[in-house]
Order: sequence, then C-alpha cells, then structure tokens
Amino acid sequence: ATNNKCVDKDCSKITTPCPCNKDLGCFWDTTFGANGACVSGSFGGCPLMDVVVLVDGTTSMKSAFGRHGSGYQAVMEFLRDWAKTLPLSGDSGKVAGSVKVDNGVRVGVVQFAAQGRATKTGPSVGSGGHVTGLMSEFEADLDYHEAKMIDTDEAYIAGGLRLAQDMFTRPERKKVLIVISDSILIDAGRAEVNSAVSELFGAGVQVFGVLLRPAAAFPSTAGDARDAMLNVLSDVRDEHFLDAQMEDLKAILNALCDPQQQFGRLIASAEGSGVGALKPKQPCPMYFEKNNCNKDAACRWSATLLVCSDSACVRHCDEAVCKADSSNLCEWDATQAICYKKPICDHPMTECSADPGCEWKAADSVCIEKECQHQAESGCLSDPIGCIWDSTKDHCNPRPCTYNTMESCKLDQKCEWDAEIVGTQKWASCVETPCTTTDPSECLKDSRKCEWESNKCNVKPCVQYLDEKTCDHDLGCHWDVSESPTICSEKYCRKHKAEGVCNDDMKCSWNSADNLCKEVVCSDLADQCACNDKEFCSWDTKNSVCKNVDFGGCPSMDVAVVFDGSGSMSQSFGRHPHGFYAMIEALRAWFKTLP
Repeated sequence: ATNNKCVDKDCSKITTPCPCNKDLGCFWDTTFGANGACVSGSFGGCPLMDVVVLVDGTTSMKSAFGRHGSGYQAVMEFLRDWAKTLPLSGDSGKVAGSVKVDNGVRVGVVQFAAQGRATKTGPSVGSGGHVTGLMSEFEADLDYHEAKMIDTDEAYIAGGLRLAQDMFTRPERKKVLIVISDSILIDAGRAEVNSAVSELFGAGVQVFGVLLRPAAAFPSTAGDARDAMLNVLSDVRDEHFLDAQMEDLKAILNALCDPQQQFGRLIASAEGSGVGALKPKQPCPMYFEKNNCNKDAACRWSATLLVCSDSACVRHCDEAVCKADSSNLCEWDATQAICYKKPICDHPMTECSADPGCEWKAADSVCIEKECQHQAESGCLSDPIGCIWDSTKDHCNPRPCTYNTMESCKLDQKCEWDAEIVGTQKWASCVETPCTTTDPSECLKDSRKCEWESNKCNVKPCVQYLDEKTCDHDLGCHWDVSESPTICSEKYCRKHKAEGVCNDDMKCSWNSADNLCKEVVCSDLADQCACNDKEFCSWDTKNSVCKNVDFGGCPSMDVAVVFDGSGSMSQSFGRHPHGFYAMIEALRAWFKTLP
C-alpha cells in the first residue's frame, strides 16, 4: 500500500501471530527464533535444513525448454523465486561453517559441466561459496552463475559433488542435495563419482535428481540420462528421482516440504527428535490423521473432505469477536493474543469416558475423539484411520486388526497377515480372520462368511481369499461389492449344486466335465437357438457367432487401454480396497464378455 501497487505476497513481512494465521497462505512457526516468525504455508513443515542445488551448466541447457528461451536461465530464475518464499535462516553464508543455526533453511548453488570445471562463488561474491540464509547473498550467487555459465558439451558431475559436499558443515541440520540436469552424466558409476557419493551418504546427505526434458516427448537419450542420474541418488533411487518439463520444476521445488509429494515425503516426514525431525506444530494441511489434526488448536478436521484445515477461530484477531464465536468453539489465548478452538477430548483417563464423543486409546495413553463417526459410506470407507461400513445397518465401525507390522498382527488370534494386500496404510495387510468363534449363534450371525457344520464354525467357499486380486484369480470366486464390508464369495452360478437347478437358471449352465454350475458365456454358444434363448446374448448372422448383447453392435475394432499405475491407485476406491487391482479385474471381466 505504501507504493500504491500490487506486489507478491510475502509472509515474512507479517510480524505477529494472529494476522499471520489469518492469512490462508501463511503459517506462524513458533520454533523460528526466540518469538516465532510468519512463513509461507508451503514451507511451514520444513525441518532445519541446508539445501544445495547442483545445476547442469552444459551447452544443451542453453536450448529452449518449452516456452523458456534458455533452460539454464529458466532454472536460475525458478531458484530465485523459490528462495524468496523459503523460511531462510537469516544468517550469512560467510560464517555458515562455524556457527550453529537453529532457524529455518539455508541454500547454496553449484554448477557442473566439463571435467574439472565445476564452480561455485568465490570468497568475495554473495555467500562466498557456502550455504546461506540471506536472500541477498543467494541472489548474488545466482547472478554470478547466470553470468558465468560453463557452457561445454559434456557433463561430468564428480567435481560438482565434491564442491557440494564442502557446503554441508553442520551436523544438526538436515542435508539435501538436488541435481538438476538434462544431460547424460558421463562419469556416473566411475570410481571418483562413487567415492564422492559414498562420502555424501556417509555425511547424511539425501541426494535427489530432476531430469529435465525440453518438450513433452522424451528425447532418444532420456533412458541413458535417467540411468546415469540414478547412480548418484539416495536409496530408494526411483523415489529420489523425477523427470520433468521445465514448468514442472517450480512445483517440485515448492513441494520439498510437503509430505504428500514425492520428495517432500522423504524430506519432511521424519519422526522422533533426530536430524530433520518433524516440528511439534505443523501447518494444518500437513496433518493426515484426524486426531493429530484436532489436537492442534489452530486446526479442524473435515469429516466430509477428510482433510485438515485451519480452524475458523484463527481468523479472529479481536478478543471479543473470538469469544462470541460459539459455533466454532473458539476461545482467546491471552498469552499469545490468538484465537484458538477449544481442545477436543483433552481429558485424563478417569474423565475421558464421561464425554460421549471421546474414548481412551490405551496404545497411546491419550483421550481421543471416537473414531469412525461417519454418517455416509463414502466418508467411512475413505477415512485414513481405517473404518468399515456395515450396509445392513448403515453404520460406520472401526476396522479391526489395524496393526502396522506382521509380528504384532499375528500376536492377535483374531487377525492374520496377507502379504498380497498392498495399500497406502501400513496396516492394510493385517486383516480379520473370519469365523473363529466357537459359539453357533455367533457363527450364524455372519452368514455371508460363515456356516456351522460338524460342530464348528467353518469359512464358506472363497471367503478365505482376503483381497480382491487373489479372489478373482480363482475362477469360482468373485469380489462381492453388493454389500459392505466386501468379501470374496462364490460366483452366482457356483452356488447351484444340482444340475437341474443350475440349468433352470437363465444365467447358468451345467458343465458335465467339471461337474460344476458355471456362468453362461455367450461366445461359448455355437448354436443360434441356444444363443437366442439367452436374453443377454445375440446371434451375429453375418459371422455365425453368439455375442453378448451389450457388444452386438461393435464394429471390427482394436481397443487400447492406458491405465494409471501410480502409487495413489493403491488406495481404496469405494468398496474396492485396492484401486489398481480392482481396475485390472474389471478389465479382465470386461474382456471375457467381448466378442
């Protein structure tokens, strides 16, 4: 307002907690300095860390990358914009090696290209070739590299790795090295590089790589460039690697402290109190579990969206307005001059059960909100803490057997470990063992899974398969989503055990060779009369074949299916516990009906 013009938001200009928390893009970091500081919400979860960016300075980087006339210049400007939003520590790089720094992030940059030509700034320029917490010094470093691009044809990274290693000097800070290149690293895998990489890993440095490509299409050298870069990255190497177009680089840098993103998950998700550990207070969107979210007085959990967001209370910077907001359960913290929501289930064990919305969680010795209190199936099945929907009662219940390890799972006699189940939650492989009761009445209560026979509770056919993939691989079984919780059950026709009953069912036919009742497959019917007898089949007179009526109008055609194989597909999708497997099995079932 002073200069009467619109400028980019700068959270660091806000000097008190309430106005900072009121701004949706900012976060008051209580661990920053003596009194806290306002930082960008994107980086509020950053641990104390030093980040060095190792930039490819070869001639190919001068080429156009998308709409950027020079890839090298674009990288430098992206780094400049990125650093302006970081919670920089504020200390000079010229004393970076000798002083312990308890605040924020420090950054540095190194350029590499031809053998023996790696470079960083000298003692008189910017940071003096160190990591720095001052934006003015980092800008001077970038100006230096922009003016002095090495500009050679071949990329050798050993020298750059050595210079970067010298910049990591403080053991109490997390150390991150990011390699940005479009080239084949010629010396990758050689002794000198292997030695440099080994020393970086030994010093606790996490090495990430971003392989840039000039356009959407992959160049012919992309495979070799990828293989070379993987040689210098931390394990698991694929998780420390991204290939990207230039426009993606900005998003990659801005997500370094976002535990929902690939690099951020490895940088900002450490537990405990060691180097790089999570801060005790996080920006609300970085809490992924309801109880952790609600324990933070500045946050609230949305049971509809299943996300953590800022409480409406923190936007009240006036004590009277805060106290008047009873609908959001706000209360005024006079010490910090901040409006927070009242604590939920903040009771000792002796008082916890008296609150109807709370329950005592013995494993963590803490009073928490009752879990799985969802009124709709979609919210119940999507809850990351693990809930199951009972469609017969329209009720959401806590999922049994939420053990994170095979050892703890097997210690519970009601649970078993199924390694075939791979999900986004650690407890996904631990599932309830069906039909373990010795009480006949209890056995028959779960009639979908169990049957009482020979004086014991037996598992019905197919129920022994606890995941969708192994279930559908048995030709007599299918994953039954007609009710929830979902189970593996016998296919419809297999339930007919007598030939006459089987053949009386339009959908079924008796297979004498296997002595089984099976579903009718239209393409197996070679006779026109038998084909037309089935209402879901149609006779193709031109080709003299029987087709499923849904595909009777299909022309001669080839169909290619391109499907998503990313990690997010392993989460549950509705009543399917694993989206990727559900998709594969749906394709399999569809294919069987095609002409």
